[in-house]
Amino acid sequence: MKEIHIVKDIDELLNDSAKLESLKEKIVDDDLVVIKNVIDKSLIAELKSYLVNVGRSSFPNYEKIELGAKDFHRINNNDPRAYVKGTFHQFVFYPWNQNYFNLFDQFKKAYRVKNLLSNIGEEEFLDPKEGDDFTARIAFQFYPKGNGFLNEHRDPVDRHQIVVPILIMSEKGDEFNEGGVYFRYEDDEKVYVEDYTQIGDVAFFKASLRHGVEDIDPGTDSNWLDFKGRWMGLLAVNKFFNVTSVANAVDLNSEKK
Repeated sequence: MKEIHIVKDIDELLNDSAKLESLKEKIVDDDLVVIKNVIDKSLIAELKSYLVNVGRSSFPNYEKIELGAKDFHRINNNDPRAYVKGTFHQFVFYPWNQNYFNLFDQFKKAYRVKNLLSNIGEEEFLDPKEGDDFTARIAFQFYPKGNGFLNEHRDPVDRHQIVVPILIMSEKGDEFNEGGVYFRYEDDEKVYVEDYTQIGDVAFFKASLRHGVEDIDPGTDSNWLDFKGRWMGLLAVNKFFNVTSVANAVDLNSEKK
């Protein structure tokens, strides 16, 4: 199994360029880096409660990624238009919109680490302007018990990123028991990230590493509105919809679902 490197203090890491460089080399070599307690558990609990209320009380919709787009939530129920097939409820936030939680301030340190590990300026993509190709974009995703999944895929490595961070928002063995986010290595070994993490941790991995979300508690009765299942947060940097010079994510098992 590839190594899992645990970092206990994100502030200490941000002030240690040698440590950052060492971790960058390990991620490029397909290792996983987990920074502990980046986001307070009480904030995550409050966020989940808020998102459940939004999901139950307003119509799902979609906004393409363009400067000035509204925050939104949408249902992806194995949508054939998606680059990577999956079943989940997604809640999206952009840095130019205000929100109740000041999310981009709350997650700024994690974005700084992401950028430094990707050889990019610390503040890059957090304040996009007209003519830019990329924006930071926070996406919380809920995978319902019984049918939540995301096909195995690779994310693009380009000038906007080498690594991808995910925020752990659910405890395996509590909110769900089977499945969850995993990485697959060349020897076909799977490593399930949530076997090594707790709520509030942020895991960093190479974007091109094969990964997906294995079916959440298969065989369980599913109900979108009861919000029983698995939560996660993607601290993403995405290209704007009209940028064609950067590849999209590649679904590696689209025939599965």
